[in-house]
Amino acid sequence: MVTQKGQVTIPLAVRKRLGIEEKDILVWEINADDEVVVKKTKQLSLDEVFGAITLSDMPINFKKMHDDAIEEHIERTLAST
Repeated sequence: MVTQKGQVTIPLAVRKRLGIEEKDILVWEINADDEVVVKKTKQLSLDEVFGAITLSDMPINFKKMHDDAIEEHIERTLAST
């Protein structure tokens, strides 16, 4: 059954079989046959993801980024009025 909030209860047998515990992360996918596949995934630690994203060789100018963001916000605000 799906609750009013869109939540479902995973049967105990399924939780035990998959080793699902409180706070675990589940991924819901729909395959080509419109079947729902639920997979348990692990939450990665900071050590596991460190270095996964690298910055470009271009130095970051936070002042310019800040100023550009403010300017864009002002332009969007004026355009919507």
